[in-house]
Amino acid sequence: MRNNIFEFGDCKFKQLIGSAMGTPVAVQTATIYYAYHEITVLIPKYGRHLQYYGRFIDDATGAWNDLDDPEAFDRFCEDVNDFGILRWEVEERCNQIDFLDLTIWINKENRIMTKTFRKPQNIYQYP
Repeated sequence: MRNNIFEFGDCKFKQLIGSAMGTPVAVQTATIYYAYHEITVLIPKYGRHLQYYGRFIDDATGAWNDLDDPEAFDRFCEDVNDFGILRWEVEERCNQIDFLDLTIWINKENRIMTKTFRKPQNIYQYP
């Protein structure tokens, strides 16, 4: 990760930080790298508020309960990005989200429900 040299057009570049995207090890390295922050900071500090937390590479979702601390979510959002140079976009809390290929929502009985989500721009180019 110190001598990644690549070409773009007629220019050559040396990557100074991080792993080369598109290489087989890039996804695993990023996943392990951030998992350390989740295991050592986020889960111990906010585990009682996280009813569910799941991450797939660089996409994460969760179910949050304020309990007796309404400011905890704001602190969580700050702590998510307080690790290395990776930055996450945290969306506002809601009762329904489109996550990967699922629409996930909480129904009137407080049950988590799912259905398949298809992006409008998906043109289905497979046989």
